[in-house]
Amino acid sequence: GECIAMVDNFTFGAVRARTPTSAGMMGVKLDDGNVREEELSEKLWRCLVDDFGVEIDVARSCNGFIKDHLLGIAIDNLKGQCTHGHSCKL
Repeated sequence: GECIAMVDNFTFGAVRARTPTSAGMMGVKLDDGNVREEELSEKLWRCLVDDFGVEIDVARSCNGFIKDHLLGIAIDNLKGQCTHGHSCKL
């Protein structure tokens, strides 16, 4: 049988999760000055729930885990910064 089926008119998207220590987070600013922070937050959560099936309580639990282990994450992150095969944005 066929191992792939194409769906017409489907918009592809992706969510990329990052920790605060990620070099890719440098300079990220969510507020463009035109939208209230609460309004933007509500729109982002709605998109995550509706379009990606992310459960808010699970996302908050993951966020809590990251906060609780941030020091260890930061230490591990420093070990990998500017090593062969990784971008260096320090």
